Amino acid sequence: MKLKTLLCSLVTALVALAATDASAFPLYLNSLTGTLTTTAQYGSTADTTSNRVTIATVTLKQAMSVISNTVTTASGTNVPADAKVAYNPYTGITYLTNSSGYFYDLSTPGTAKAQLEDIATSFHKTTLPPGGTETDTIVLWFRVSGTGTDGKAYYFSIYGKGRLTFSIANSTGRGPMTISGNGADYGRYKSSDDGVGNGTVSFSGSGTPEWGNNPFSVWWED
Repeated sequence: MKLKTLLCSLVTALVALAATDASAFPLYLNSLTGTLTTTAQYGSTADTTSNRVTIATVTLKQAMSVISNTVTTASGTNVPADAKVAYNPYTGITYLTNSSGYFYDLSTPGTAKAQLEDIATSFHKTTLPPGGTETDTIVLWFRVSGTGTDGKAYYFSIYGKGRLTFSIANSTGRGPMTISGNGADYGRYKSSDDGVGNGTVSFSGSGTPEWGNNPFSVWWED
């Protein structure tokens, strides 16, 4: 019994540590807008193919509904009402969290993911850190996929040019970071056969740099 108790305590500690590490520099999804232009059905002939596209608006609220429903179905546990999507630029983890410490890795079941693809950087190396600014041009890929409360499949993806800004205060060594982008990629609306999504997305948050005397871009490329 003592060994079993010890193992349970160790597992609990590791889970707590993983959640803490993932939240070390959280950037929160604060804006998501766009459209989905889709073809409901493709057949082998013109007669069996939908000849008019469906155009639907995408909002942050709608995306959160799909994410929450998909996670609830996969985990068997209701997602807290105040949960929000967060992204850690160091670990690359996209997850759900709230003010009470809720944590759910969205890579399982692949419900949402933010991903930096390329960075062209601009900074003053004599001012970073403990103080200074960094402004980068990036390629950002963000996608949301899952099942809505109507039982239909949805997929919204943005892939394109974006911007990363970071400002570190001399007094605290801490500062805000913003990652934003716009673009187009694959889309699916109400289990459509194919489609295109396009729009804009933005994450913002603050934290302490984990890359010594180098800007984030140098750490990311290393």
